Amino acid sequence: MKVKYNGDYYKVRLHKGTIYDVISVENGWYEIMGEDGDQGFFPPDDFEAVEE
Repeated sequence: MKVKYNGDYYKVRLHKGTIYDVISVENGWYEIMGEDGDQGFFPPDDFEAVEE
């Protein structure tokens, strides 16, 4: 799944308007590799699905 980040909180790791690949979903949160190369879990409310 591809999602577009619409939030503001994770400014260092994710950039607003950028499309990311969801690596996995655990407990409803998206696992995404951030701009810093580290993977982390982020709340789905901060994203818009662009491709299933």
